Amino acid sequence: FSNGIEITVTPEHPFWILKDLEWKTLPASALKIGDYIPAPLHLPIKGKGVLSKDWCRFLGYLITDGGYEINRGVKNGINFTNTNPQLLNDFYNLSQKLFKVKPYIYSKEKRTPMVRIISKPVLKSISNLGKSLIEKSENKFIPQTLMITSLENLREFLKAAFECDGYVTFNRIG
Repeated sequence: FSNGIEITVTPEHPFWILKDLEWKTLPASALKIGDYIPAPLHLPIKGKGVLSKDWCRFLGYLITDGGYEINRGVKNGINFTNTNPQLLNDFYNLSQKLFKVKPYIYSKEKRTPMVRIISKPVLKSISNLGKSLIEKSENKFIPQTLMITSLENLREFLKAAFECDGYVTFNRIG
């Protein structure tokens, strides 16, 4: 960027650009030097740090690559599916630290590994932050408590979300 900021994204990551006085989206691989890409100079967030950095990072992982466990039609836990061993390990450690539980890693040949936590109390703790957090991805939303946290903590959420191939659209994050 012309302001000296550098970011790394996947080639298919979409960017809004202004071209011929119209807003269009292009994949990162199609961007050219001189394309106008809007970016805020700062984020006007004045939070109180309601959630810790660890909670924010955990939620970034959960919202983008997390899911729920179900047994006989009843939700009974959460999971995090990812191919990156560092992210799996971080989610595992955060789960132990935040919930005092021992998750387990489910890994079978030709399947993406996942960290699983079978625990209704963990499920309830997460649900208390926002019921959408334990839904399918198309129904997940950023909980209000995250929107009023400190900028430093919000950065942890965003780093985790984008490490998991998260994305942003007009009205949601995935």
